[in-house]
Amino acid sequence: AMEAAQREAERVRVARLEKQKEQERLQQQKLMNEKQKAERRAKAKILAEKAMVAYRTGNYKESVSLFEQAVDLDPEDKVYYYQYGIALYKVDLFNKSIVILNASDSSKVNEVEKNYYLGLNYFRLKEFEKSLELFEVVKKSQNKAMAPSAAFYKGLIHFQKLQYEQAKPEFEHVLDISEDPKLDERAEAYIEQIASILYFAKQKATKFFLNGTLASQYDSNILFSSDSAADQGTATDLGGLRMLGIGGAKYRPIYGKNHELSTDLNVVYYYSLDEAFNSADPFQITAKIPYAYKTAIGSKGYKLDITPGYEILNMDVEDTGTRDNILSSVLLDVDNTIVMSPNWFSAYKINLRLDDSKIDVTDPADDASATKITIKTSQMFFMNKTKNKIIGDLGFIVNSADGANNNFTRIDLGSSYIHPLVWFKSDLSWSTGLTFYNLSYGDRADGRKDSNINLNTSLSKKLSETLGLSVTGEYIKNSSNVDANVYSKFTMMMALSANVSF
Repeated sequence: AMEAAQREAERVRVARLEKQKEQERLQQQKLMNEKQKAERRAKAKILAEKAMVAYRTGNYKESVSLFEQAVDLDPEDKVYYYQYGIALYKVDLFNKSIVILNASDSSKVNEVEKNYYLGLNYFRLKEFEKSLELFEVVKKSQNKAMAPSAAFYKGLIHFQKLQYEQAKPEFEHVLDISEDPKLDERAEAYIEQIASILYFAKQKATKFFLNGTLASQYDSNILFSSDSAADQGTATDLGGLRMLGIGGAKYRPIYGKNHELSTDLNVVYYYSLDEAFNSADPFQITAKIPYAYKTAIGSKGYKLDITPGYEILNMDVEDTGTRDNILSSVLLDVDNTIVMSPNWFSAYKINLRLDDSKIDVTDPADDASATKITIKTSQMFFMNKTKNKIIGDLGFIVNSADGANNNFTRIDLGSSYIHPLVWFKSDLSWSTGLTFYNLSYGDRADGRKDSNINLNTSLSKKLSETLGLSVTGEYIKNSSNVDANVYSKFTMMMALSANVSF
């Protein structure tokens, strides 16, 4: 504020001097005869033309000098003052440019352009309030060339003042009226940046997250799985209706530009309406402590996630009506995500599980306690502005079990497509995916080898800020050299989800 006051005082002083010089020039001109006046006007015109050539070629210092001489020779022509003032802006003499532009009061001067350059001068001097007033005048003029730019500078001023909610509509107005692709691109970049800043601020203020899902599922062939490989379970050849409940609670004490730390607790509970397959219903509790480090590698965004955890699986294996702890697991997930480009995200993951099976076995070869390592990469490609996504997955799993019958290796391939259905004018999204895995139990006497194909599709709709509804269908076909593991199945599920954060 003190600097602005000093500059204003300097402008008053310079304006007084310029007015004095102008009066002296006009007085000298009155003493000349018509021939002398005409000669000076002609010379001033030539100098002004040379100044414009210098200006257009980027030689602004020469342009300033020539315009100043033209003003001296013909003080009555205020257009020279105007051109002189713009040239002063180009050589960063903003304070003097304001004085000269204000002195160029003439009907021949383009007032919209004059206000625009005055606004630029005040902007460069960081006298934003005066700049906003002038840019608002230019914006309201609806001038095709300068109104979009004035709106852009208004947005930029609000952005620099951290007034993001006021900056956003100015940049959106640029997109509405601009015919300049480069200006549109810059406005879009600021809109995206504002969205990120507002999202970050909201996330930083949010500490607690609660989520829950209630679902009804029909499964034509329920799998029985007593270890961590839920999709490799034995088919029961029983089908029926199941209810599913999922709940989660998260506390995030740290959320910053580079670091994020939280604690997560999640519960998954299946309940089959037919008692015949209650023994296949899992009750799983997982506790995790995710840590994320966010930075940049060169020009690429990078995120490292390290997540230790502990998991308990409860099932009624003995069909006694009580779900007992049959598996406890220590978890460690390490995920690396790199933003290769605005339309390509690349992820590389290593997951480690230490499974401790609680099921008593008569043959040590059947012990399911194991060390399981998963190495996986996911490549996500955004197809267009509606954020259609194609995701490709490749994974390799090694399960080293205490019991030889549970040793296996597995190769996973997958691809999915996500498409927002924007024509419904609502938050509706469709996704579909195809996955395949090849599984080999190398140490089993039967040499079991499976090939599994999974085709799934789903529709999800956001009902409100907290509620969402989804419908999912899935078909699975498992081929194996062991007859007991040959099966096909389909599932249909409808789920209502709720998310609350504060």
